[in-house]
Amino acid sequence: MTALAALVALVGAMFVVLAPAKAQTPPYAALNLLVDFPQDSDDTIAAGTQTQVRLRLSATDLTSRLVTEADAKAGDWSALTYDFAYTEGTALTYIRASEGLILKIADEAGVVLAGADASAAVLESDPAAVDLTPASTAAQRAAAHTVTISSDALTAIVPAGVDDPSAVISAAVVAGVTITYTPYIADADQSDAVTDVNDDLQPGAAEDSVSIYIPIDPAATADAPQTALPTLSDANATRTGSATLNIGNVDEVNSIVFGRSSPKRGSTDPGTTESAFVSTAGGTTEFTLHVFNANDKPSQMNSISSIVVSTTSGTFSSEHSGDTDLNSGGQCGGGSTTCELEPSRTASTALPVTGLKFLLAAPTRSGPADIRVVVISRAGNVLIDDEQQVTFHGPAASLEIGDASGTVLGYNAGDDEESDYDPVEAPDKGMNARDQISFSVSAADKSGTTVGTPSLSAKITGPDGVAVSNNKFETSQSGDLSDTLHLDIDVAATKALAAGAYQIKVSAGSLSTSGAFTVVHTADGIEVEVSDSAPSGIGDQVVVTATVTSGGEPVADGTEVLFRSRDKTGDTDSVLIATTSENMGTKGGTASVTFVTVGDGSAVITATVSDDTTPVVNVQVVQSTAGAAAPVAEEATVACLSNLQGFATWSCSVESSASEIFGLVSGRGATAIHLWNGSSWVRYSVVDGTMVPGSSDFMVTENDILYISN
Repeated sequence: MTALAALVALVGAMFVVLAPAKAQTPPYAALNLLVDFPQDSDDTIAAGTQTQVRLRLSATDLTSRLVTEADAKAGDWSALTYDFAYTEGTALTYIRASEGLILKIADEAGVVLAGADASAAVLESDPAAVDLTPASTAAQRAAAHTVTISSDALTAIVPAGVDDPSAVISAAVVAGVTITYTPYIADADQSDAVTDVNDDLQPGAAEDSVSIYIPIDPAATADAPQTALPTLSDANATRTGSATLNIGNVDEVNSIVFGRSSPKRGSTDPGTTESAFVSTAGGTTEFTLHVFNANDKPSQMNSISSIVVSTTSGTFSSEHSGDTDLNSGGQCGGGSTTCELEPSRTASTALPVTGLKFLLAAPTRSGPADIRVVVISRAGNVLIDDEQQVTFHGPAASLEIGDASGTVLGYNAGDDEESDYDPVEAPDKGMNARDQISFSVSAADKSGTTVGTPSLSAKITGPDGVAVSNNKFETSQSGDLSDTLHLDIDVAATKALAAGAYQIKVSAGSLSTSGAFTVVHTADGIEVEVSDSAPSGIGDQVVVTATVTSGGEPVADGTEVLFRSRDKTGDTDSVLIATTSENMGTKGGTASVTFVTVGDGSAVITATVSDDTTPVVNVQVVQSTAGAAAPVAEEATVACLSNLQGFATWSCSVESSASEIFGLVSGRGATAIHLWNGSSWVRYSVVDGTMVPGSSDFMVTENDILYISN
């Protein structure tokens, strides 16, 4: 049995397929009952209060499977329908609350276990089917797989005096859902029934649709699938769900976060941020305010007395100023530098999870603006966020170019155009980016205020004073202000630009500025330095730095240097081990690797640049004494004497006194020791513990000549 057949056998009991066999196998899908508390962002309320309980049915979200015809392959989905089913008045099986909580349904209060009356009061009308296509709005797609079956009819009351930390509210409802999708199929005029060519596809007709019904007939199997939907009253199954309601007090206004919106308007990328530089020609930027309670959840609206956002320049408006729960009192959107929102005391919901949005519109004059927000709670807490700043600017009136980021290789280092470096998508340079450098190109308006850099054109002049053809290089801009200009050399190695100093002139309309950069070829020189050539301790760091040049200039950034450490003696005990990558790219012509000492001995460190030519290599030797056994101190013994009587020499490097040596040999019959000092004999002798007259206790060093009397 193939893997696909095995999968069909496993899931066959969960699905019913009502379409031709050519359609795609339905995906896994499920239906769940959700219980939550929409008026409490953190599901926490105090004793003596009440909150709304919401019941919802949620099917598996399959909307991501919808694709447009231009992107489709055979079997992809062109349309999707969710059709929920439950019977009003009989579908609700029970609602229960623990810990003495009281459930209130409409005007009737009490703990509800079951009953047609309760069911009729809670359940809304049967939901209509939701039809989706790839063109459906994001809001439609997000809500399509979830349907509310209880909205404001059900309330949980927490009696005063309840001291339990939490309560559980659970419910059960008899329901089902039919999920139907329509696949793209091959055009009838095409001989190939399954094709990846978009022109050969069309959305399927009704008879091509595939339906997943949850639940299915328990008797259905992969070999005998359900072929028709049973009567809904017989087919729907019980769905259960529960939620925990925390009982206690929480500081509803505890902290605020305020700043330029991220992601910026129209983007889903969290890495984007609204601009801090706004054009006076009708520019705007958006700010977002989050107000959190002590549980770091959005605060309840009715716990906030006032929200004031102000600016020293420009005007504020708020998309929430028309909200009945957030009355602006006419302070927002009227050309005012202040926007004040006053949440209603009767508001029963939390602030939006996405925060409150405020739009700052630029004035007609350029300059900075300081932004401040103040939030006051009904309990009297005052929260003030750190001051924000934006800059309003007019059109660019001047350009200024900075230094080149480094030298640049004189030809395209990529294997082909697609493998070359993209400065915007992949800012970390490597070997295939040596043909790129960048410049900062800033712009300012006539008052000196920094503005976004306009689109630039570039003209390059070579060392010979001749202009470089525009088809030999490309430019692009990146950054929030488009103020980083990237230069990409785009010629083959066989037609490389000449090495040397180049001039670049960038222009935007009547504005221009000029800079310089250096073109280099591949590496032809390398020097290696080590931070410590004689480490003595295990774990000592040795930083090895290679300086790589081309014609005396630093090579292009990203030129790879391979570092290696090998024991000079060739034994198996390592002397150095790298703690960073041993294959490093240059920056400003240098690359470094860190080694640590792990043993004693000599290690040869090599740094090699293979580049695109004959390798260039340099070496350094590190002599480590780390971990070496300490030398044993030499002692004075009779073994240091070449003879124990008559003429003898002292062969040990350790010095010794005549009295110490006499003590070693007197027990062997010696009566005196004589030292030849180069011109005469010096004597040492002891009788009955007393040094005889004429004796002296001289020092004996290595290779001294002695005479031992017996």
